Amino acid sequence: MQDEHTGVLRVKNRILVLSYNGKKEFSELKIPFNPACEDAHLEHGTVVSPTGARREIAEGEIHVMDAGWNASARRYTGGKLLVANFPGVEIGSTIEME
Repeated sequence: MQDEHTGVLRVKNRILVLSYNGKKEFSELKIPFNPACEDAHLEHGTVVSPTGARREIAEGEIHVMDAGWNASARRYTGGKLLVANFPGVEIGSTIEME
């Protein structure tokens, strides 16, 4: 807690990709948030290949888009979706994010 109205939640994840299904599911990160009262950031994202090569996520691979329900709720502040595409995810890779 920063003060009585502000709090910060930090999440660190490390995911080991074991199958093609895991590759499809975890190669893209989606975080929904409401910009009226929330903000979402990806501090860093790294993909470590099975051979040990590290690839950092670039700024061009992180996007903020409108949520799918945005057009149908005109009276409310539109929701946003943070989408990050991790580079070079293979079976056996480790994805690290914060």
